[in-house]
Amino acid sequence: MNNNNQRFFWLDIIRGMSAIAVCAGHLRAMMFVDSSDLQTLSLLQKIFYGLTGLGHQAVIVFFVLSGFFVGGSILRKKTNFKWTD
Repeated sequence: MNNNNQRFFWLDIIRGMSAIAVCAGHLRAMMFVDSSDLQTLSLLQKIFYGLTGLGHQAVIVFFVLSGFFVGGSILRKKTNFKWTD
């Protein structure tokens, strides 16, 4: 793997982690009560709700990186770009 592909590999890992964060937030919303409905939160619960509450930020990261990958592939083709490809 050359250096350029390795850099994209890590960006792709970040994109995958952001997709998992979005899924975790949706699963938490379906399976658990909202943290505001709990009277007290333990440290473990605060960490759980904090990590699974990053869905909105993760969506932004996912779409920015997806745009980077799609836009980059279009720019690499330069004059050979066709919408049908």
